[in-house]
Amino acid sequence: MSAEQYPNQPLIDVAVEIRFPGDPAVECRRDEFFRLVRDTYPKVYVPKLQPGDAPALALCHFKQDDEQATIMTAINKLVYTTKKYPGFEAFKEEFLRIAAIFGTTCTIEKLTRTGLRYVNAISFVPKGGNIPLREYLKVGVQLPPPATDNFTTMNFTFAS
Repeated sequence: MSAEQYPNQPLIDVAVEIRFPGDPAVECRRDEFFRLVRDTYPKVYVPKLQPGDAPALALCHFKQDDEQATIMTAINKLVYTTKKYPGFEAFKEEFLRIAAIFGTTCTIEKLTRTGLRYVNAISFVPKGGNIPLREYLKVGVQLPPPATDNFTTMNFTFAS
């Protein structure tokens, strides 16, 4: 099965985030983590804070030279994001490599949240002043067994 080809790649960004209970070791050992990823992510961007911002919750960025991929850390989260997406297996492999390195500097006992986000930009061609979404989007959810469809909450976000 071949993937559909678009004249302009719609994928803008892919990100995975894990959250965990806040641990001061993340801030205290950030230099150790950076030393271990510096060869691939040598650029450091520190957060600009506004009055009232909590410094420990602000994300410190470690970027590749071409700035196409970034690792972000805060006292309660680890994020990996990339604009060059080689497919899920390679993306997963890089995130697991980063998470393993992170785990050598900070011990995370439990996760409170995980997330995977794909950001696409699809150029819509209006018809009669309206965007014919049904021609572009097919939304559905299929869950593998033994998952249930008895949810108490579910959240989808569509932004334009």
